[in-house]
Amino acid sequence: MDNLCHVVAHHGAWFRKPGLCAQWHGRENDLPVCSVLFRRTTFPCVAGRRRPLWFRQGDIPTNDVKMSTNRRDVYLDLMRGCAALLVCANHLRAVTMASYHSLADGSLFLQAFYAATSFGHQAVIIFFVLSGYFVGGSLLAKGSAFSLRSYAIARLTRLWVVLIPALLLTAGIDHVLHTSAPEVLSGAYAGVWNLGPQPGGDYSASAAVFLGNLFFLQQIFLPVFGSNDPLWSLAYEFWYYAAFPLLLVGLGRRLERRSVMSRCLAVAAVALILAFLPWSGRVGFLCWLGGVAVYAMRGHFPAVNVSMALVIFVAGLGFSRWMGSGGVAAAIVDLEMALVTMILVAALASKSATVGVWRPAAWLSYHLSEMSYTLYLMHFPLALCIGGIVLRGDRLLPDAAGLATYLGWFCATLVLAWCFWFAFERRTYQIRQSVQQTFARRWMS
Repeated sequence: MDNLCHVVAHHGAWFRKPGLCAQWHGRENDLPVCSVLFRRTTFPCVAGRRRPLWFRQGDIPTNDVKMSTNRRDVYLDLMRGCAALLVCANHLRAVTMASYHSLADGSLFLQAFYAATSFGHQAVIIFFVLSGYFVGGSLLAKGSAFSLRSYAIARLTRLWVVLIPALLLTAGIDHVLHTSAPEVLSGAYAGVWNLGPQPGGDYSASAAVFLGNLFFLQQIFLPVFGSNDPLWSLAYEFWYYAAFPLLLVGLGRRLERRSVMSRCLAVAAVALILAFLPWSGRVGFLCWLGGVAVYAMRGHFPAVNVSMALVIFVAGLGFSRWMGSGGVAAAIVDLEMALVTMILVAALASKSATVGVWRPAAWLSYHLSEMSYTLYLMHFPLALCIGGIVLRGDRLLPDAAGLATYLGWFCATLVLAWCFWFAFERRTYQIRQSVQQTFARRWMS
């Protein structure tokens, strides 16, 4: 057994590597980290020599990431990728196309186009539910094998590998806007676009705000950095990641056994986090926990018909938009959207994991999902650049030429997002492995 490192997994397939016997520990969608059961192992060294090493639980990341082609994973990947596309399409349409109410006559096609590109906020709620399902569900799957260090490294590398380049990109684009289209940053176009920096608002691209956003304090103590408004949800996401393990410890569920004092401190820490979060952040945490609930209830409820769940989801999507425009409280709108998303996720999660799908569809779903985080963080400054520098605040009519131009910019944004994904986010696993191994060596020394 000296040449094998045994690890547990949520799924049931073993992956053998030279000098390593490993298995997935749950599909976290972005957390391929294994939990070690047997602590003594050996790794092949140069010239065929082997050196014994000791590891503790949670130190070893998996070597490779293999794309799953089962139906459940493909459709959840597609769901996350489409959510990012909805956010991008909504913001780009707002700065480039005339508003629907300004049109003299709207055909059925235009009604469908404007409706399909108006679900930006709803897509963020979809992100929250999916995040709770994957990340929160992975903690439930780990149980007593949970490693705080591995979890923290996995979460922070996942966030920072994309966030740092996105902040630098925002700083660069804002510098260009400051010299070429200062009206964007002063808020002159905010009333027309219904987004972006506001007149007399709290826009700031200072070093202090940069660091605050780097440590996820935006919307809590500081504004978002520069013109990149979508950064607001990233701070919420981070604090959900921090609060949920503490909540499990406080409830005495699934993680390592803790004393009564530890549980009380954990509950107090969760209460402190929620106290500092804005009201919208607390509502978002309920949406996030909804995703966790779907994961926890897998196998405990009858299989949901996917077609019926999809109809409910689409109807709920439209209903949330109607409620939002009708002055209904934002919390009710968000919770309704989370509920229909939970129904769809539950339906997709109940599908058999052995049923295959068309490989091109699996490939597209996988790559849309993989670049969704990059697209979410970088599209907004690019959209402001198009609206402020190229169009100078004017907006196109939704005729054939205008729609073709919009589609061209949308595709260009996707290409640029893919380039950023290729340069940065694609390397998340390698960076995470490097950090994990560095900490493991220091712990063993």
